[in-house]
Amino acid sequence: PEMQQFTGGAGIDVDYAHGPLSLPFTFNHFGLEFNEFYINSKGLISFTEPVIDWTPEELPDSDYHIIAGYWGDADYRLTGDIYYRITPDAVYVNWVDAGYYNNHDDRTVSYQVVFSSDGSIAVGGGSGNVQLCFENMEWAHGDVGGEGGCCGPNPATVGVDTENNLSNFV
Repeated sequence: PEMQQFTGGAGIDVDYAHGPLSLPFTFNHFGLEFNEFYINSKGLISFTEPVIDWTPEELPDSDYHIIAGYWGDADYRLTGDIYYRITPDAVYVNWVDAGYYNNHDDRTVSYQVVFSSDGSIAVGGGSGNVQLCFENMEWAHGDVGGEGGCCGPNPATVGVDTENNLSNFV
């Protein structure tokens, strides 16, 4: 399929997704197999559709097939970038110095999601077919329902989940 940019909400530097990107391997996600994925600005890897949802859902039982590196209300207008690398064995996605909504750069987050077909790629001594790596985590909430990077009812969510499934959660 053709590469696309999906935007919504506050626009390209805030609410967007990139994909679908082809995988060089089949990724097994709780028994479901995927051959493509999306990178989402809100800290997610998704597998069936782009996700431009700035309010994190509780895991398990999200509405998406996802890897939530740090599902929060990120904002890239003042600071932050997303980098990715696809190799024959793994996918690496880095969110670097991402600020939080609405247009803040006083606190940032930096983290990485690595996923592979069989868990053969180990980062920092980890194992499994999904690895989450965190470097700098200074905020937990955007200004929608919170302020100053904290204090809202829906802080950032981290984990792996499949759509509307209460039994699969990491």
